[in-house]
Amino acid sequence: MQHRETEPGDADIRLRDLPPALWAWLGFVALSQLGDIVLRMGLSWTSTAIGPIFAGWVTSATLLPSVLLLLVGGSLGDRYGQRVILLIATCVSIVQYTLLTFALHLNAPVTVLLIANAVVSGVLSGIRAPSSIIYARTFVPPEQTRRAIACSSAVSQSVSIIAPAAAGLLIAQYALKGAVLFDLATFILLLSGLLLLQPRYLPPPPTRRPPMITHLREGLTQWSRQREIVTLTVGVSLMAGTVMPLVGLCLPLYVRSNGWSASDFGVLEAAWSASTLATSLTIAAKGTATRPIIPLLGGPFVCAAGTVALAFTHRLIPAVGCVIIIGLGLMLFTGHASPVFVQLTPEHMLSRFSSILQLSQMLPVGVLSPALGYLAHHAGLKIVFLIQSCGVLLVMGIIAHSHRLRHALTNDS
Repeated sequence: MQHRETEPGDADIRLRDLPPALWAWLGFVALSQLGDIVLRMGLSWTSTAIGPIFAGWVTSATLLPSVLLLLVGGSLGDRYGQRVILLIATCVSIVQYTLLTFALHLNAPVTVLLIANAVVSGVLSGIRAPSSIIYARTFVPPEQTRRAIACSSAVSQSVSIIAPAAAGLLIAQYALKGAVLFDLATFILLLSGLLLLQPRYLPPPPTRRPPMITHLREGLTQWSRQREIVTLTVGVSLMAGTVMPLVGLCLPLYVRSNGWSASDFGVLEAAWSASTLATSLTIAAKGTATRPIIPLLGGPFVCAAGTVALAFTHRLIPAVGCVIIIGLGLMLFTGHASPVFVQLTPEHMLSRFSSILQLSQMLPVGVLSPALGYLAHHAGLKIVFLIQSCGVLLVMGIIAHSHRLRHALTNDS
């Protein structure tokens, strides 16, 4: 098995050593992500005004095509090139939101527009996402891969935390029409970035283009044969399935079970955001660890410790500390898992492997959230927290048990 040769680590690669084209691309991506968040909140606000059942259908109409097409999007990215897929998807999005703007101006039925837009957005998201996530890799040489992916993750994390407040102000002032126009403008800017910035390290074009089904099967077969990649994917999947429901589902239930107010819930959410953002920015600024196996093992341990402590805490200030610890542990793990995953991935499989990683994060959350909600109702939150901590510790065991992964990290770090 071959891996890319790299320097001993990226801790001594300074941020200013990264090429300006990478920073320019991350700027365009940040603006595009801001537009996506503004529009998503605008669509949610409008659909919930129609009714909760309809809002649920809009959400499903977006998520289902996205999940179903992730593997197809990964195959297309490797088949035709990440830049080509991003260009086509961005152009289609510009046409989509231009038509939506005119339709809203003509007072077309909002319900039809929302469902149609959700389906198209879901399809484009599934096709675009695998190429988009690893595109930053194409601006840097192999030895800067981990640093570039860490910076990309930090930018994305920052925008996802900061953007909702700005989005709320824009939606309050200009409603859905303003949100659509804003997202349209950011897609036009993203297209200009794709056209102006020329990546220097694009993977070589494939020598052959087999049928799509064969291409997909080759990607899954190659992924299954690389045991260290499989181990990392399973770890990321289990981490997502246990920790993300804790934040999205269990924290609100925890606040209510203690008789606290919505403002107390806001304090816990702010603590979570601050912890994950600070850790993500630190990894981007300082670089990933020279021996990534340490945070890949330490992150789950810290996360599990915070979860166990939260299970036995019933006061707000200690709970804030527990949430900060959980966020720190999660970002220590994911902030190293994603860069290492990209580093270990063969260049001609980048998009396909990326789609598998994304799918492994999305499916467990959807599957385990209802189960954890059922357990919380019938067995209590303390049991749920303890089960989640065991799941996180299992991630640590899976990573530690894999000799192939430890060997790969030692050689490639």
